[in-house]
Amino acid sequence: MRKAYLLIFDPLVGSQEQVRDAINAMPEVVNWRFDMPFTIYFISEEPARNLSLIFRQKMHRGRFLILEVTNNKQGYMLKETWDFLNSKRAIR
Repeated sequence: MRKAYLLIFDPLVGSQEQVRDAINAMPEVVNWRFDMPFTIYFISEEPARNLSLIFRQKMHRGRFLILEVTNNKQGYMLKETWDFLNSKRAIR
């Protein structure tokens, strides 16, 4: 089952573009988007633990956090981001 995830990372991990490229190269990631610094939203069927291990192999330093986005969420985001997180769509 597809799940939405939130990846938060510090600058030591890499630039937004470097992290985006690493996420884009992961076949386990169905789709991704970003609209805030040091944050990427993505869709995957893998558990967070597996995704974290794979991501760590690609980006060898810095701290990051991968969280599953559940129905218990709230905030001020772009409509496109809410649509992405809620629909878990697979279009890249």
